[in-house]
Amino acid sequence: FIRDDGNSNTPKGLRYWAPVANVFAATNSGTPTLAQVDTDLNKSLFKLENANANMTSVGWVMAPRTFRYLSSIRDGNGNKAYPELDQGFLKGYRVGTTTQVPVNLTVGSGSTATADGSEIYLADFGDCFIGEDEQLLIDYSKEATYKDGSGNVISAFQRDQTLIRVIAKHDFGPRHVESI
Repeated sequence: FIRDDGNSNTPKGLRYWAPVANVFAATNSGTPTLAQVDTDLNKSLFKLENANANMTSVGWVMAPRTFRYLSSIRDGNGNKAYPELDQGFLKGYRVGTTTQVPVNLTVGSGSTATADGSEIYLADFGDCFIGEDEQLLIDYSKEATYKDGSGNVISAFQRDQTLIRVIAKHDFGPRHVESI
């Protein structure tokens, strides 16, 4: 499960598993209206439903900034547009936040382009799996060097030290890519 950029050491990640047909740009009109936000959220749900996802364990993933934005949207009467966010739900499905979702994507073009865009992911996590290799790769060396917290190069040989490296292999992948 490697990323398509040729870097075999980089996990592909949830965003890059999504089929091209399931990825779309949200309404970009500066500050979107409640109707535009609601339409885009419903479009995400429709894409998952239309791809025949099982919809057994659906959830949203977004940056904390996006979560705060959605929870601050008010309707014409001053009521929260999505009060269920206070309980960790959006449109009936769980919401998770992570700083791993970018918040510096380019939005717009030309002189109006800004680098403050983000993404929201929707997936049926009942179709998503984490795989782990049962074996650990263990290496040790008495000759290696390393850098300490101050950036000084330290020789294990000179200090009569043994350096140990342990590598655990794990990855992520969906059973059905249409579920993202």
